[in-house]
Amino acid sequence: MPGDTDGQALPGYSFAFQPIVDVRHRCVVAYEAFVRGRRDGNAAPVLRAVPPNEIHRFDDECRTAAMRTAARLRIGQRLHINSFVSEDADAQAALARTLSTAQALGFDGGRLVLESKVDEIVERPEAYARRMQPLRELGMGLALSEIGGGLAGANLVAAIRPDYVKLGRRTALGTHVDARLRELVPKLVQTCRTLGVGVIAEAVETVDEYHWLRNAGVEQFQGNLFAPPTFEAVPPAQLP
Repeated sequence: MPGDTDGQALPGYSFAFQPIVDVRHRCVVAYEAFVRGRRDGNAAPVLRAVPPNEIHRFDDECRTAAMRTAARLRIGQRLHINSFVSEDADAQAALARTLSTAQALGFDGGRLVLESKVDEIVERPEAYARRMQPLRELGMGLALSEIGGGLAGANLVAAIRPDYVKLGRRTALGTHVDARLRELVPKLVQTCRTLGVGVIAEAVETVDEYHWLRNAGVEQFQGNLFAPPTFEAVPPAQLP
């Protein structure tokens, strides 16, 4: 299992995988890897056990371990991996190593997608875009996760031009009760479509949420409505 390393001890860990579905074409188009303990559970105890000065080494090794696990499970679709954001040179070199590993394992040509949380890059989106561009030109995909439906989200999309944006859980929940979100989300989806950016609604749990977001123009979905994350396995998806 991943998590056996040299140097300062890192916690043992493995991964669960959750599908991302394209409801228009009615198929699974990607899987996201989630860090888990050695015997499943959630990520929190694993992350708490990482020494603060080792978080970037842990992040680097997690990316490689997730790809190796996905290759062992014969995942042939896109692979989404969460990644911390850092501007130091070591982190940039680690991302280049990640891309090299992805190419060696067959996760090239946009099949490896790194996900970054919006709140980690909102202060310097242009710098983040410049830092990632050389890797994207070599075949690494980029997704912004937990994005909202408002103007700030649209501005980030325009500044960074990621391959995908992921509408967060609060957006899916809020569309039922928030008239402003019901107006803004379709506009964000249309902006992304104009820019050639794919939209994924994540953490979708109910049929009502799904129908509203589908009517707003979203075509790719992720959440327990379709399949929960499954430990060291490739779960099938149930389509509404």
